[in-house]
Amino acid sequence: SILKSNRWAWWEVTKTRSGLIASASDWLAEIRSSGLAGPVVKQRLLKSAENSRRKRKYQDLYKLLDLYEQQIFEDGLLDVEELMMNFIQESDEREVRRDIDLLVVDGFYRFTGIQKQFLQAIACHSNQTLITLTLEPGSENQAFYLPEQTRRFFLDAGFTEKSAEFTASYRFNSAGLREFETYLSGRKPVGRVPDGVRFLEVENIAEEADLVSSMILEHVKKQGSYFSDHMVIVRNTAVYRHLIENFFIRKGIPFIIHERKKLMDDPGIRLVKEWHALLTQESGEWYLNTRLFEQFCSRLDFIDPDLFKFIGNALLDTSEQESAETVIRIFEAVDSEKFQSLLESFRARMICANGGDFTRLITTELRQLFEDGNRSFFSGPSVEMFYHQFAGENAVRIQRSGMTCEEALSRLMADLESGLYSEKPSQRNQVQVYDVVLSLPKEYRNVYVMGLSDGIFPPENSENVIFDDRDRDLVFPQHEILNSKDYLSGEQYFFYMACTRASDSLMLTRPRMNDSDKELIPSVFYEQVCETACPVTGGRIPDGDALLCSLSEAIYAQDTENALRIMGLLKSMGDAWVRRAGELLVKLRGSGFADIAGTDAAARMKDPERSFSPTELSVLNDCAYKHYAEYILYLRSEESNHYLEEGNFLHECMEQWIQQKCYLRAEEQAVSDMERIFNERIPDLKISFKSHFEKNESRLRLRNWLVSTAESEHRKIKSRGDYEPFGAEMAFGKKSGNNVTLSLKDMNVRLHGKIDRIDISRSGKKSVVIDYKRGKVPSRAELVKGRNPQTPVYLLAGSQIAGYPAA
Repeated sequence: SILKSNRWAWWEVTKTRSGLIASASDWLAEIRSSGLAGPVVKQRLLKSAENSRRKRKYQDLYKLLDLYEQQIFEDGLLDVEELMMNFIQESDEREVRRDIDLLVVDGFYRFTGIQKQFLQAIACHSNQTLITLTLEPGSENQAFYLPEQTRRFFLDAGFTEKSAEFTASYRFNSAGLREFETYLSGRKPVGRVPDGVRFLEVENIAEEADLVSSMILEHVKKQGSYFSDHMVIVRNTAVYRHLIENFFIRKGIPFIIHERKKLMDDPGIRLVKEWHALLTQESGEWYLNTRLFEQFCSRLDFIDPDLFKFIGNALLDTSEQESAETVIRIFEAVDSEKFQSLLESFRARMICANGGDFTRLITTELRQLFEDGNRSFFSGPSVEMFYHQFAGENAVRIQRSGMTCEEALSRLMADLESGLYSEKPSQRNQVQVYDVVLSLPKEYRNVYVMGLSDGIFPPENSENVIFDDRDRDLVFPQHEILNSKDYLSGEQYFFYMACTRASDSLMLTRPRMNDSDKELIPSVFYEQVCETACPVTGGRIPDGDALLCSLSEAIYAQDTENALRIMGLLKSMGDAWVRRAGELLVKLRGSGFADIAGTDAAARMKDPERSFSPTELSVLNDCAYKHYAEYILYLRSEESNHYLEEGNFLHECMEQWIQQKCYLRAEEQAVSDMERIFNERIPDLKISFKSHFEKNESRLRLRNWLVSTAESEHRKIKSRGDYEPFGAEMAFGKKSGNNVTLSLKDMNVRLHGKIDRIDISRSGKKSVVIDYKRGKVPSRAELVKGRNPQTPVYLLAGSQIAGYPAA
């Protein structure tokens, strides 16, 4: 609709000596001619400008640009108002209207002072100005990449930031584009990796392939999962080719080959197999390799692109029989006498196979087509007509997405088109390679990343600075020492984005040796994720079985301090190792371990610095062994923080409702006040959900609880008459200042906790302790037998805090 408007213009950047310089090469040319750079600097700059692969975000170039811009201002060569008038005059001469509706500025990064002033001036002549920024710009054409600084400039200039629809991602554990961008610009370890992260080092590549394939088979056979529940990421096709061809493809396991090198030009079996690998992924996974896929399609110019993509989607989530019939229908749409004989042969083989591997037959027939060079088979109006008919009448649903093949393809292409504006068709959508996959979220139970060694995953893609430290003295006398190489952000983004697709477990494997028994250096990502998921060991991968043996020895030796250290290491390796440690301790119970636990617990009870919560006292009362395992060895799996975060949110809302004395107002107004408090505080609730439905359901549940509690508490406060709230969220013990001690026969036990609310009578003689409950309420029998000490402890603490005995 924008393009159809008469009042629309695309502003071209003017490349003049006294005005705005757009590209890195123009900047370099101006710097060389300005006399700012000496002979050595000019030579370096000239070499960098001629090599397009090295025109990246150089720190030295930033400093040179700042010097150049400063010189421009000092020489009085820039007058923004004059430049603006010249620009408008040139636009008028080209019959472009000044009163335009929309100004689109495409892909600007790292704004200099000149560019900022120019943009602010030109934006005044447009009713609406749209700035398009992407997470991963095409690095081969982009020398300035500082998205955070650019975004800050736009916000300071009065622009409002809006995200395109396709940037929304509801995958489990997904950090979101902004958090990824913050991480990449700061090059800090990723803040969140999936639960169940495991690191395995194997001896060689063959052992790694056997390990991953056996683990997938074990999951499928013993845990009832499907092959499509697992995704594998491999970095090098040649290294893992045998596994790809004989296991991934045959079993239908989704996998990603992420490599930038060009495919071989032969039209033989490798071409067909890689085509098959790219197009038989689920939910558009093959779009992760957009550049590779486009290169692949460009060489197959005799195949209609729409049909080419649709064939791959048609093979998704269908039985082998349906897949074979689909391909036959595609072949029947092709008008060729020679091809008809090939089709008959294919029919015969399909019948003879009688439930065999039809994927292999399809691949064989397509390979024969490519080898014969029959370029006219997949072109012409009959194929186009078939495609639209088949897509409309027999749409195949993609697994786990509510869309048909055609809808998914249309959605994906629409996302591509909406995210980028470009004058040159050849450059269209090139910056969306990493972003676009977020438009089709797909989650897998288990993700395996193979080959995490330097040179395999990823190769050492790096950036070189323009000057070495010796030459930099000529330009910047007080320079800082810079690293010679810096890893590219795009590879990091792909790696971590792919890892967030795991819902249950993420398995990272790397071989120590290659096929020639040469030691392989770990990839930088391997070290980064290790450091994040295993902070106790500083990134080193502990041997879990050896730690279990050490834990057993520490328990027998009653070495609690060493046992605690070992448990910390096991916890850093994931819940699986915590469970194994728990099984070990259960076996040791018959070897005097229960006596050890009881003795240790008794000793800690007498520790004058030891403080107990009601929950810990309850566990101790139930079982000294369980108390020792959970509170001394910290042998307990991390639970979801959803319930805890929701509980804290509810208590904060109730506390604010009490502090504002909303209970004194009429019931309708008191409930309205609670709804207001909920709406004010709900944006601060930071909980990640798998879907919008789960998020909305949680918020509705919290709101209903608060409203009903406000109604009931308002009525109870009115009915009690003599009592009114004294305080909410009253902490005691530890650093609260309210020390509560339980005096026993032979010792004093310090207590800590937090009471939801305390009411006192207006006469000032009695107190009431109130504890909000969303779940089970302790029975009278549990209280009498001492199995639930929370209520007695809170009554004791409440009477001490209020200064009056409990009513």
